[in-house]
Amino acid sequence: MSHRIVLFAGPICSGKSTISNALAQKLGCRWVSFADYLRHVATTERLPTSRSALQDLGQQLIDKGWLPFCRSVLDFAQWTPGLPLIVDGVRHIEAVHALQSLTTPSPVTVIFVDTPLQTRRERFAVREPEGSFQAADSHPVERDAGTRLRQFADHVVDGATPVADMVDQLVRVLPPG
Repeated sequence: MSHRIVLFAGPICSGKSTISNALAQKLGCRWVSFADYLRHVATTERLPTSRSALQDLGQQLIDKGWLPFCRSVLDFAQWTPGLPLIVDGVRHIEAVHALQSLTTPSPVTVIFVDTPLQTRRERFAVREPEGSFQAADSHPVERDAGTRLRQFADHVVDGATPVADMVDQLVRVLPPG
């Protein structure tokens, strides 16, 4: 994978984190999550860390500009130019463009994790039994997560496929870079 940047996109509870983390381990490369970065900021600033609070924090950072937000995520990952990186939790086309700009000349690949709605609802219920799937899935920061990003992606994978199979599939389809 040399210096390729792989971005994982998809709606809530599609399996992005599980698949992207497993791929990073298999390839031996650095992994960063937008959600982990937001949790770090919230914890540092002593803010709530519920899903809705993190979504609101993400929107506040987006409102300050995509480039600074994405630069902060890359800094949080301790990424340096020329190194491969897997980025989990991309929710907007603008984030893809900002990351492409910040990581040039590294090639960027977008993987969209498509998972049936019922599977996503079931996963959400296990993770957040008191939460509202509808409220979380319809938050403004989720606006591109299930539509525009799927159309924009280089590869679409089935988030209901066993993780090991998915990782093997991705290793085969990711071009060297």
